[in-house]
Amino acid sequence: IQRFVCDDSGYPYVPVPEYGAGVTVSGTAVSWNDSNDAQYYLYPSTTSDADIKAEWKSGGYTGTACTSKGTPTASGKQFEQTFTFDTVAAGDYKLAIFKPDKYVPKIVSITVGTDAYDCGQLKLWLYGDVNYDGKVKAGDATQILKYTSYKRTFSEEEMLAADVNNDGKIKAGDATQILKYTSYKASAFDNIP
Repeated sequence: IQRFVCDDSGYPYVPVPEYGAGVTVSGTAVSWNDSNDAQYYLYPSTTSDADIKAEWKSGGYTGTACTSKGTPTASGKQFEQTFTFDTVAAGDYKLAIFKPDKYVPKIVSITVGTDAYDCGQLKLWLYGDVNYDGKVKAGDATQILKYTSYKRTFSEEEMLAADVNNDGKIKAGDATQILKYTSYKASAFDNIP
């Protein structure tokens, strides 16, 4: 549907959107620590998750950084941080949230229209924290072993957290890495930014 507007002469015309016009995209990230080091980027929807994760590992980002982010505030045992992107053009994007200290990169597909877009509350998961209690413990390794022996299923977030060695598969080796980590031995956790 086209909406016609009349100019001063009374003749109707279709207004052309201003170059650079866009809407606000915002949300809240929830994590287990109050550090203000999370990074928020928007990528074109055609960028693969693998390419986004490769940037996370290299530290060289091509996405558009957020315009502003708030100071993390306590919310029970967790902390919430708001983020905002200004003047985002309509289209399909991937929102990527990167937080150091062993957090799984959060990648969410979004479609921005002509109204402000609220991503809502997005939980950030720690690698190895399969039960999402903010700690990596032997019990998390047990959950992975149950998964590998078909005694339980995992949600998408649990699967990402369980893939400690980041090879795209959930195996007993991931549980072993957690047990090494909890015993203060060298593990795959040493390679996580």
